[in-house]
Amino acid sequence: MDIPRLLAPLVTPYTDDSSMISEVRLARLVRWYRESGIEGVVVGSPAGEFASLSLAERKKLLDWVIRDAGDLAIYVNITAQTTAIAIDICQNAAENGAVGAILCPPPVGQLTLDEAKNYLTVVRRHGNMTVGFVDPTGALTDVAHGVESNTAKFPGSLADHELMHFAVTAHGGSTECWTPSGMVHPVAVFGKERAEKILSKWAAFKPVLEGVMRHSGLARIGKYVSEKNGIEVGPLRGPFMPLNQAGREVVDHIFNAL
Repeated sequence: MDIPRLLAPLVTPYTDDSSMISEVRLARLVRWYRESGIEGVVVGSPAGEFASLSLAERKKLLDWVIRDAGDLAIYVNITAQTTAIAIDICQNAAENGAVGAILCPPPVGQLTLDEAKNYLTVVRRHGNMTVGFVDPTGALTDVAHGVESNTAKFPGSLADHELMHFAVTAHGGSTECWTPSGMVHPVAVFGKERAEKILSKWAAFKPVLEGVMRHSGLARIGKYVSEKNGIEVGPLRGPFMPLNQAGREVVDHIFNAL
């Protein structure tokens, strides 16, 4: 099967005490992805622990990534608890040169269909850049189709772009979706060469990835993978702890199988 261009959900590198984003470690990580051949990255997704970042940190993280990105396509997860914050992050991303934004329902609370449509409509109207909508729960998957837009191509679910055969989860999200620049996919955290090998044998690797992602989450996996690739990214931000031994063994098995 043809493997699309790949974008990686970016982890957020911290200092050793996780009190601050590490500018140096972030630059090294972005450079590694750029040199590995990855087409782009998504900033501030669940892989990047966006719920643990302040608004100022989310903006700073994006600014630093764009500064070091070179020709990488930069997308930003603008999901937030309020419409105003989502617009603020989106406008900042547009001002600093991001290619597009990915919006998911707020992490707390359940939107009605009308609320979700209004949420997307207002963010698109005021965000100053293309905004795609992806719902990880599947409850609001038709929202993007019901909101008027111009002719721009927006990020969207894999299912809408005939890529469900590459899906890890049922409905995707900001770590697993289609963009005009390529496919955002969890395996891209391994780097382009390893990711393409995994996807070329997807039937064998998918159950393994599904299991470890369900139990550990992509932030833990992404940080462990980065360290295995020789890139220091620091700990997760408390109260979250590193990938446990069982998860590390699964990731080690994937590396060994490649």
